[in-house]
Amino acid sequence: MKRSKKSFSTLVKLYTQKFHTRTRISYNAHMPTNTGQLLEHMESYLFSLEHVFATIQWGGKAYKLPDAKGKKSKPKLFIFSTLDKDDQGEYLHAEFKLPLEQANNAVEKYDWLGFSTFGTWAKNGWCSARVRNKRQLNALHKLFAITYESLPKPISEQKTSPSKVSRSKSKKATNTDISSPIARKIDRVMENITLPDDDEAFDSL
Repeated sequence: MKRSKKSFSTLVKLYTQKFHTRTRISYNAHMPTNTGQLLEHMESYLFSLEHVFATIQWGGKAYKLPDAKGKKSKPKLFIFSTLDKDDQGEYLHAEFKLPLEQANNAVEKYDWLGFSTFGTWAKNGWCSARVRNKRQLNALHKLFAITYESLPKPISEQKTSPSKVSRSKSKKATNTDISSPIARKIDRVMENITLPDDDEAFDSL
């Protein structure tokens, strides 16, 4: 009797090892990832974006951008994130804003994304994500990029656009244009002046 139990236990163990070996590759991309690792990956991406900083508040982390003058006293909220749990297990929770049309499209496309339930945020394009694996997180980063581009940046860091530079150059060119009245008058005066040869002009100095 003991022998049969041992044999059965051994068979179960061997079967389990074969099953996991066979399914590891096909299911690995969809396996849940530790939420702490997801948070680390998300923060690594967010802090790679210029000006982004974070504060601990509202029971989670708020990622923000400074105001137009570069001050952090009145920042613009970029993303709010927490670690949470539901019936399916732990997940990385993130709230962020998209242009309304893009928010609608994203919510329809991803089953792990919905509209925010905070107050009236949803009508302004705020979305709520429940991320459980790296595949979802990679898609979320692309949505974050849209949010980041739509937010105002400190003015001191904004570069003059090529169109403004070209307009300023054209104005300077117009001011020195030979067709201006002052330029024409100078030309008329110079036509009536006989300049000495180069040697004579040098000797007179």
